[in-house]
Amino acid sequence: MYYAAELLTSQLQKGQPFTKLAPTIGISLLDFALFPKQDDLHSVYVLYDVAHQRKLSDVLEMHYIEMIKFKESKPHRLRTPFEKWLHILKYGELYEGDLPAVLQQEEGIKMAIESMNQAFARDEVRELIEARIRFQRDEATRLDRAKQEGLKQGLEQGRREVARNLLLSGASLEMISLATGLSLDDLNRLGSEGN
Repeated sequence: MYYAAELLTSQLQKGQPFTKLAPTIGISLLDFALFPKQDDLHSVYVLYDVAHQRKLSDVLEMHYIEMIKFKESKPHRLRTPFEKWLHILKYGELYEGDLPAVLQQEEGIKMAIESMNQAFARDEVRELIEARIRFQRDEATRLDRAKQEGLKQGLEQGRREVARNLLLSGASLEMISLATGLSLDDLNRLGSEGN
């Protein structure tokens, strides 16, 4: 929304009337489910008056396409131009030179595939793409490790907090050890920290 609004507001030069604004359409191709509770893979948002059920203007429109919800992988089942382009966007790397006839018939798809293959064929472009993929995997791994470490630390902190509370309530060390999984040495240290 931010970038679409920026495109909208940057159109006019000083002194130009608002009537010179061209419609701004933001299209976001998402690799995650933005709206997980709905099956639709394409959502359209406009400026809309909810109380009176009317559109305010055509000047700004947002399209969200959740690619993860597009499961179609058989070209002969694709019916609309939209489905064909989604298929190419999601599965285009499968077609190096053998593009099915149903996809060749859609204007622009063959040229898009050829351009993509030419770009992939250039070493520097391929290296950039591979570097981006490596970065995404490394970042996902780093985030997963950080999440796991955070969970581990939170669990340990929680066990220690439960043990402290049980110590304060006068429960036996054996019972606390059994309940929390902490050793008797850990519990003795924990008890001495509280004193």
